[in-house]
Amino acid sequence: MRIAIDDSRCLGHTMCIVAASELIEIDPVSEHAKVRTAHVPSGQEGSAWMAASGCPEQAISVIEE
Repeated sequence: MRIAIDDSRCLGHTMCIVAASELIEIDPVSEHAKVRTAHVPSGQEGSAWMAASGCPEQAISVIEE
């Protein structure tokens, strides 16, 4: 499973950080979310889905491989 963020859609609400701080961080320059690691480690799938479903801009995608 991978997680991706569309920077053109992210407005920096930071709701994803609450759901998945181990997977996502805020870029200090753009103040938009960015992926820490594209591969979602085992056991953190729920956090990835919560971040994606909680994003008001629908900027986060979870890709199952």
